[in-house]
Amino acid sequence: MSKWYCLGCGFMYNEAVGDEKYGIPPNKKFKDFDPAWVCPRCGTPKEKFTEVVS
Repeated sequence: MSKWYCLGCGFMYNEAVGDEKYGIPPNKKFKDFDPAWVCPRCGTPKEKFTEVVS
């Protein structure tokens, strides 16, 4: 499972956890989000997220 970082506002999406506040269930892969999906906090497009490598 990966983590994804919004370059617009710093929102962090963790695939393993999901985000209950924004209706994203646990284990939902970022690559499976709709291409038109945007950051729920700031509206930054999906392509402006970067995968966090640890």
